[in-house]
Amino acid sequence: MVFWEALIVGNYILALIGFVANILYFKLVVFNVSFDVYSRIASFIIASATTLLITSNVLTTSICLSYGSYFGSGPCMENKMFQIMSFLHSYGEISIVSGIFILVFGKTENRTSS
Repeated sequence: MVFWEALIVGNYILALIGFVANILYFKLVVFNVSFDVYSRIASFIIASATTLLITSNVLTTSICLSYGSYFGSGPCMENKMFQIMSFLHSYGEISIVSGIFILVFGKTENRTSS
């Protein structure tokens, strides 16, 4: 197997593992009523954004592979779906940061009010 083929297969396997782990995270943390509201909201934002990152990564890789390249270059970047997925990938990254901010803010608010 060529190096790039192994890299692509590894990318899809990691995406699948990440997606399954994210579903478990939803089940064990987001929908668990034993956590406080801030933690559940922040966890929902983080898990949703992670799903968005995984999906956008897989789709952009698939789009570029259909053009014959693993990297986003040339005609691959002109594809509308590639552009939308790149935008959503950035949105997912920002959403994860905001989810972490909410989580930290909620924890510090709970400490100061106690």
